[in-house]
Amino acid sequence: MNTITQAQTRTNFAGGSRVVLIVRFTPKPDKKDAFLLSLSELVDRMRGEDSFIDAVISQDIDHPDVLVMYETWLGSRESWLRDEYPRSYRAEYERVISDTVERRSVEWLMPLASWHPTLTRSRPALD
Repeated sequence: MNTITQAQTRTNFAGGSRVVLIVRFTPKPDKKDAFLLSLSELVDRMRGEDSFIDAVISQDIDHPDVLVMYETWLGSRESWLRDEYPRSYRAEYERVISDTVERRSVEWLMPLASWHPTLTRSRPALD
């Protein structure tokens, strides 16, 4: 029997110490590959930042032309806008977006709890 309990695998984020951005992109026709390359290069740059936690780039299953990026950062929306958005490497990324993306939307979330995948991969037996 696995002795790791759900309470031991969950992390609580009281006080808004993290912020999540969910960014949806609809690339222009025939520009998806170029945009995806640029987005991957951006994440490579972002991951060197002290407040960066993780990012996942996904393709919408129901709308394969839509890409979604899920980013987690230390701090708040205000600190992200103040410290991360003005970084110099984002200027090139914004230029690429104007050439390759039809639509972009951003959602800001404050995580309340997280279940780390490496700890919850083997789940405790249910009684």
